[in-house]
Amino acid sequence: MQIVYVGSKPRNRNELLDYLRSFDIKNLSIDLREEITKNIEGVMTSYLKEKPQLKPYYEGLINDARSACKEGGSMRRFTDSIGDLVIHLEQEEF
Repeated sequence: MQIVYVGSKPRNRNELLDYLRSFDIKNLSIDLREEITKNIEGVMTSYLKEKPQLKPYYEGLINDARSACKEGGSMRRFTDSIGDLVIHLEQEEF
């Protein structure tokens, strides 16, 4: 069963974390993976402008998630990327 995020698209780090936690991340369709990745990119674009030193790391995670959205993409790669993203965002100081 997929849990659908209720509410608007995430606009900042805290909303992004809530958004990512609202899914059963291990069982997502390709379309939902694409939507999640686009929403991550939307938030992270402005976030990384404020913290450019983190850009290479987070862009790597986002690229991994994006490649897992393609037909035949690895669900494990997607969940690992999103899991790492959540862990690092939770540990960031704001």
